[in-house]
Amino acid sequence: MTKFLVSYDDVAQSLPPIVKAKLDATYAAVGDLAAKVATTDPRLSDARTPVAHTQAASTITDFNAATNALILAAAVVSAGRNRIINGDFRINQRAYASAATLAVGAYSFDRWKSTTAATSLTFTAAPQGQTVTINSGGSVAQIIERANIGAGTFTLSWAGTATARVYNVGSGAPAYAASPITVTLNGLADVTVEFTATGGAKTVGGVQIESGTTPTPFELIPVGVSLSSCQRYFWRKSSPTADHLIATGVATSSTGARAWVDLPVQMRAVPTFVLSAGTWNMITAAFATVAATAITIETGYTSVIHAVLACTTASGLVAGNATFVHTTTLGAYFDFAAEL
Repeated sequence: MTKFLVSYDDVAQSLPPIVKAKLDATYAAVGDLAAKVATTDPRLSDARTPVAHTQAASTITDFNAATNALILAAAVVSAGRNRIINGDFRINQRAYASAATLAVGAYSFDRWKSTTAATSLTFTAAPQGQTVTINSGGSVAQIIERANIGAGTFTLSWAGTATARVYNVGSGAPAYAASPITVTLNGLADVTVEFTATGGAKTVGGVQIESGTTPTPFELIPVGVSLSSCQRYFWRKSSPTADHLIATGVATSSTGARAWVDLPVQMRAVPTFVLSAGTWNMITAAFATVAATAITIETGYTSVIHAVLACTTASGLVAGNATFVHTTTLGAYFDFAAEL
């Protein structure tokens, strides 16, 4: 096999002038590659051991911003960090109407109650939740169950112009402040998160309290999960039609019956019971309708997972026969509450 050695000059002479000019410029910039490779470059044989170096955080530009960004990114994927229930005001089992006046202790949206007289919340309902406007001088609070918030440092954050405060139930309340608020809790009591509007109407939405000192974006909870969390404290079983069998039971006499209702989730405590206005009846085993004169809760038989109701009529029942609690009022309801 014959080998041919061709120099750069030989190749360059055969190129068009414009190509040769560009190639000459490149060759001049690079230099003699063969000479560079053949020559020992002392940098390639430097066998010094690398020296460890510590850089002070204060000398790194945007160190805090970069660190917070990393913390934020990690926290965003941490499900269940928000200890507030219904912080986006999506769940409204009591059908609270915008701008309705609340007495002290009365609930509006699930888990949110008034803490001053004549409080009202104005809002435009949306499936994803919404910001609410508290009237001037009004205030609302949520009591967080001790089981859901232990000892440690927590940060409360929200969107809007309302001010807030966080404190143990039974302890002295601190001053109100703007978002965010960082507090240290001892885990020995339920915790109050309270918002107020001073100097005019104020807004609040996206309420979140989480472990740590850095507030993160509001955690959007699936609506079904949020509803179940609310039902631990309150459940409204309502009639979707004007002809509805709302509970089943058995007659204990010609004038009395017991009916039972399975609760959708385990409630915080044995619930109290409220019966709405409306027309209430008992349906006999023969499908006759007799008016119910009273429906009350049997506290001795009711538990955190089911309720037993004592139903009374003037007559018409047969002991031992099945019966049903019936209403002809659209929207009539049973309320079961185990609020804090």
